Amino acid sequence: MLIVRLRSVDPNWMERMIEAIDATGENDQLRVLTQQMKMHEPNDAIRILKTVNPVYVTVNGRLWMPENDVQQLIHRLHANIEHKFRTFLAEELLQYSEAQPFIERLERLNRTPIKVAVKKGWIAGHKLLLHIRTDTYSQTLARFALGAGLGEKTSSIGGGFCILANR
Repeated sequence: MLIVRLRSVDPNWMERMIEAIDATGENDQLRVLTQQMKMHEPNDAIRILKTVNPVYVTVNGRLWMPENDVQQLIHRLHANIEHKFRTFLAEELLQYSEAQPFIERLERLNRTPIKVAVKKGWIAGHKLLLHIRTDTYSQTLARFALGAGLGEKTSSIGGGFCILANR
């Protein structure tokens, strides 16, 4: 049995995916047992995000590694999700114009970098637990990260897939 979890910031895309899955019917390779579409309620505060897949981030053209500054990683993750937000929604976040990143602090969940093979070698990333600030700006970016993923290589190799881990 295989469970496939799709996530998107675009509910129309999700509805089209559900329709496409329904249209495939049952065959030797695929049997859909159940499906559901859940919307994250904007009223629910996101306190903690956990990455299920490694997050890949480059700083000055090199992969971020544990010996690098954690604040660099936080700032790169912040800049990356802001860029995705602006690109996808064509909205400016200047109305919030906070001086601080949406991540208050983070914890690395793996001891050593997790390597994944890519076309020309490998790329190393890290699973993270991210503690999110409570202001509107931070919550907006955290909600977007749930749908778009965090870091680089989110669509090409599935990096940075997030789940809620509120405790």
